[in-house]
Amino acid sequence: MGSRFRSGARRSVARASAGLVAVAGLVVLGAPGAEAATVVRAPRPTYVDVDTLQVPQVRGVRYTDDEGRTLSGRVEVPAADENGFREVRIGAEPTSGYVLSGPNGWEEFHYGQAYESFSTQQGTDLLTVERSGCDVVVRNDRRVAVDYEIYETFDFDSVVSTVGDGTEEGEHVGLLQPGESVEIRATEWPAVLVRAQYADDTSWRTGDHVDTFDCGLGRGTQRTRVRTAGCELSFGQVGPLEVTIGQLFYRDADGWQRVDGIEDDTLGDAVAPISYDFGSVGRRDLRVYWGEYALVPEADGTYLRTYFGSATVCDGSPAATRPSAPGRPSTRVDGSTITVAWPAVTADGGSPVTGYVVHQTGPAGSQWREVPADQTRLTLRNQPGGTATFRVYASNRWGNSPASPDRSATVTSRPGAPAQPAANVRGRDVTLSWSPPRVTGGLPVTGYVVQRGNLYWALPATSRSLNFRGLPAGTHHFRVYATNALGNSAGSPVRTVAVR
Repeated sequence: MGSRFRSGARRSVARASAGLVAVAGLVVLGAPGAEAATVVRAPRPTYVDVDTLQVPQVRGVRYTDDEGRTLSGRVEVPAADENGFREVRIGAEPTSGYVLSGPNGWEEFHYGQAYESFSTQQGTDLLTVERSGCDVVVRNDRRVAVDYEIYETFDFDSVVSTVGDGTEEGEHVGLLQPGESVEIRATEWPAVLVRAQYADDTSWRTGDHVDTFDCGLGRGTQRTRVRTAGCELSFGQVGPLEVTIGQLFYRDADGWQRVDGIEDDTLGDAVAPISYDFGSVGRRDLRVYWGEYALVPEADGTYLRTYFGSATVCDGSPAATRPSAPGRPSTRVDGSTITVAWPAVTADGGSPVTGYVVHQTGPAGSQWREVPADQTRLTLRNQPGGTATFRVYASNRWGNSPASPDRSATVTSRPGAPAQPAANVRGRDVTLSWSPPRVTGGLPVTGYVVQRGNLYWALPATSRSLNFRGLPAGTHHFRVYATNALGNSAGSPVRTVAVR
C-alpha cells in the first residue's frame, strides 16, 4: 500500500451514533426537595458542505468546542493539521435545569458530567460503487476531489465471516475529481475492495467489499479431488502440496452465509478426506462455494496460488433440519410446586432429538432449564407466588426448534414485601409513600398496613401514602406490609426519619 495508508493513525475520538432517542417532557426526580430536571436530546451537527457544519439550536443544550467555547450557527472545518486530519470536536452539555438523554454510543465524561462529543471525521461513503457483471465502476459524486484505492482481494471480512489478508495485485490508485469515474474488471479474486479519503486527509476510510466471487470461479489449478454425497462435500488430496480449504459458504437472499461449526481446514499428508455437512441449512440443491490456497514452489520462488470452486449438495436427499415445535405443555400446581409436562417430539427434522429446553418467565425471573431427551416432564419446587409462563423447545444437533405455545401456572401465597418506603419531612409533618410489591402471591393485593414504632394503620389497596402530622421530635421508624387473601407480607425495609 502507499505511505498514506495508516490503519492505526486516527486519533481516539468518541464516535457519534445515529441512534439517539428524544425523550420529550420526561422529568428526572432527585432526592426529596430537589428541583426536577428536564431531559433533552442533543442532535448532532449537520454538514452544509464538506467544509461547513451547522450547529443546532436546542433549548437546554449548549454546544462547545474542545476548549469550552460556545458555538452556534455555522462552523468551518479547519485545514488539515500536522498529522493530516481535518477535524473539529463539538460537544453538547446541558444548561441549568436540564440533563442530556442517554445512554448512547457517543457519551463521555467531561468536567464530571455527561458530555456528548461529535467528531467531524466522516465515514466511508465518499465514493459511489456500482457493479455490472465482473465490471466494478467507482464514481465521485461529491464536489471535492477524493483519493481512492481499488484492488482485488481475498479478504472477505465484509462479505462473509472469515479472516484473510488482502493482496495488492490488481491495485488501482489515484485521484478522482468531481464527476470522474474509474472502472476495473474483476478477473481472479473473490472480492474487490474500494477505499477512499479526502485529498488532504491521511486517514483512509475502510471501504466496501464488492462481491465478485463468480468472476474468479474455476480459474487457476485445482489441487483437490471433490466428491458430494447427500449434503456432504468432501475434499481429498491430489498431489504432495499442503492445501488449505477455506471460505466455505453459500448464498441466500441476505448474501453470503457461513455454516456454524464449519471451519477452514488443511489437507496435508492425511489419507482420509476432509468432509463438511451442509444439512443444517435445510435446503435442497444447495450451491456451495470454497477457496483453495497452496504455497507452490516455482523457478523463482514460492508463491501463494489460489483456486475458487463450487459444487451442489443436498441434491435430492432430504436435508436435516431442526425439530418441529413441541405441543402446548400442561401444568399442575401443588402448593408451591409446579409440574410442567409436554408431548414428545416425533418430527425431529431428520436428526434425533437430543433434549428439551424449558423457558420460564414470571416472579422467579427468566430461567432456562435443559431436560434430557427421554424426559418430557419437569418438576419445580419452592416457586414464589404469582403466575409463571412456560414454553418448551426441542433440540437436535442443528439447534433448537421453534417454541411451543405458552402455558401458565399460578402459585398463590402471601405477597412479597414492598420496597423501602419514601418519606418527605416538612417540620414535624411526615408523608410516607410506597409502591405495590413486585410479587403479589398470585392474588390481588387487598390492602396495606403501615407501622410506626408499635402502632399500626390498616389502609385500602388503593392507598399509596399516609400523612403523619405533628409528630414529636426524635427518631421515628416506619415499615409497610402488603396484604392479600392469605395474609400479610413480610415488612418492607425500615425507613428511619429524624424530626426536629
